[in-house]
Amino acid sequence: MKFSVDTNQFKKNLIKLREDLNKTLEDGKLKENFKDQLLEVEEKEKTILRELLPYYRLYAPDIYETKINILPVKMEGTYEFNSYLKSYLEVEKDIFIFAGSDLKMYFARILDRQDGKIELSPAIKDFKKLVIAIYPLDKDQTLVFTASGQIFVFSCKDIKDVFENINNLKINKIDKDFESFENVIKLDENKFICQTAKDQLILLEINRADLRFEIKSEISLSDLVDEIRYLVKISRSKFAIATSSGDFLQVKVQENQIDIEEKIKILDGPINKLEILENENSDRKTCAILGNQGRLILYDLERKEIKKSEKELKGDLFNIKTNEGTAIILTADGFLYLFEENFGEWKVNSKISQDDIFLMNLVVLDPSNYLGLDLDGNFYILKIDRLNSIEKLYDLDLYK
Repeated sequence: MKFSVDTNQFKKNLIKLREDLNKTLEDGKLKENFKDQLLEVEEKEKTILRELLPYYRLYAPDIYETKINILPVKMEGTYEFNSYLKSYLEVEKDIFIFAGSDLKMYFARILDRQDGKIELSPAIKDFKKLVIAIYPLDKDQTLVFTASGQIFVFSCKDIKDVFENINNLKINKIDKDFESFENVIKLDENKFICQTAKDQLILLEINRADLRFEIKSEISLSDLVDEIRYLVKISRSKFAIATSSGDFLQVKVQENQIDIEEKIKILDGPINKLEILENENSDRKTCAILGNQGRLILYDLERKEIKKSEKELKGDLFNIKTNEGTAIILTADGFLYLFEENFGEWKVNSKISQDDIFLMNLVVLDPSNYLGLDLDGNFYILKIDRLNSIEKLYDLDLYK
């Protein structure tokens, strides 16, 4: 076992503290720095225990069996969501903007994660648009990109006010219109990569002072790809492209220029989705590539090579979300799979697959909770019960 803490020194410090404590019990005198030394040992113990968690999960999985519990959500109030999500944004903790495929937008707040309760605002008035992407501009303003190539700014001083009166939300349209938006990703605070046609990309920059957008660069990929299917951000200067013919491209943006760094053939058919997997330490170095017929490819972004090809899954894979060492994968056959990371290696948990509910969308809430939506707009909280905290480790009877 490898630990970031020197375990031999830790044992020596622990023995020394015990000796000092025994001496204190004899003479009634506590050393001046005893409490500081005790706190330091406690912190190092917590570090060791946290680093033990993947060993238990990997080599003793029966000690704490990972489970997913799916909890139907009760809708509080008058309003309901009757479609599936096209895009969303978490404005602040447990408060979201939801844009549906039925061209309606709502604010939503989770009232109770444990028991599953959500409240929706009224639908945003006089705004029926197919929304492709939603990104924060600042604490009071949000950018909304539509399929028709329009950009809107939503403004509200206190987001909670919209649940009392939706008219507290102010909507302003950016003067400039674009051809269309099919995919939009935010690279940094002011720059966005936008797909405007099946093989066209533009780099947009916003001037926050006057809320004007300027095209900094544009590129046609018609010589390289037939159709862009998906974009995903890698870093502030890099992103990846998935195509309908199974190609994977890494792209760099430098000095307002869009440059293709790499193009490789990943699948024979279309790539349906890309997701940068987040491991338990919040590192993002692996890209999950989803295809049809259960194809799941893991690509190492640093080494620029395929790490793994999963073949255990059923159906066409179309959605995935990840958070701190887990990922949930959805298939067109209605299956749900759990993907887990230990020591940087990702693996499908073969004991967990669900097909009771056909989920379309996933929203990350925290490492143990995801929000799911089905075709009819019904909400579910997916609770992942996994050995991922030292508190759970303390509760285990390791000697039974």
